[in-house]
Amino acid sequence: MIAVAPRSPDTAAGRWHELVESVAIAALQRRIQERREKNVSRFGSCGAFLSLGVNGRFIQHGIEVQTAAARWTEAAEFAESELRRARARGFDEAEIKEAIAAY
Repeated sequence: MIAVAPRSPDTAAGRWHELVESVAIAALQRRIQERREKNVSRFGSCGAFLSLGVNGRFIQHGIEVQTAAARWTEAAEFAESELRRARARGFDEAEIKEAIAAY
């Protein structure tokens, strides 16, 4: 799953927004990996990412779940449920601290 959006303006506020997004992606990455470890037999590598798109004008946000072709619906449901959980509930203080430390 990938979403593409215009990059924040090259201002202090824009850079702050990108920093916050990066920390949130790192927290989501860690959460997905922890949940994946509980389901090792169902999924291969999993993760969340943020990268610059065309000429640095766009940002790509994504979640990746590798699995067997027969389990693609489970993988899509897994990715969607983690994204929905992060958007609805956010992250607790410990998750944010871990993400910042890893950043």
